Amino acid sequence: MNQSKFSIRKKNINWSISLIKGLLNQIKIDKNSTILSYVALECRITIEYIEAIFLIMPLSSLETNTTKAEFEKFKGINKLNKKAKTLCFRYQSFSVAFTDIFSNDIRLVPFNLRKAESLEKELANYIHIYGKNENDYLYESDFVKRGIKTVEDTLHFLESSFPLQNGYAIQGTIDFTSLHPKIKDELQDWLKRKDEDITQLKERLQKIKNDFHKKNYTL
Repeated sequence: MNQSKFSIRKKNINWSISLIKGLLNQIKIDKNSTILSYVALECRITIEYIEAIFLIMPLSSLETNTTKAEFEKFKGINKLNKKAKTLCFRYQSFSVAFTDIFSNDIRLVPFNLRKAESLEKELANYIHIYGKNENDYLYESDFVKRGIKTVEDTLHFLESSFPLQNGYAIQGTIDFTSLHPKIKDELQDWLKRKDEDITQLKERLQKIKNDFHKKNYTL
């Protein structure tokens, strides 16, 4: 692994994925289970960074010092999401439907919060290791094998959480506060619905788009 490439942390998904792959490869080549805790921590950091992207970016026009302070507190992501709910299925699925209809070159991937939380819980077993003994960290142990599998699952999750362009993950979401009133109304309707019919949601958004074209209105 080219250590100089990672000597300064980058707030970049592709950089984080490359680092995790490098550390995982090092574990397997050297059969070095000590690195497992460090790569597990890096996985947690990266998942939380993705959560931050999907949570904060849609609220960018509402961003305040108070919001930033809440975000940086212990379990700030969870607490802020309970208020904003932008990590939830309804907001994520609406974002995907919206970009599919209104954008020619942007395709978003809905963020799977439940999977993210499940992985974070599994990764915690390899970060909080004070209850483990030396035998648990033998390279051939079941504990280490499960840890490697968890890291591999996390890598798959990270790589599938964003659309790829030329092999690189593209970060993006929509600012819900800046939507046209008609689209905001559709969003509010979608948030209240009990069905999860994204096809019909797209049809309703397409109708709004067609109406915009008739009136020569552009977003």
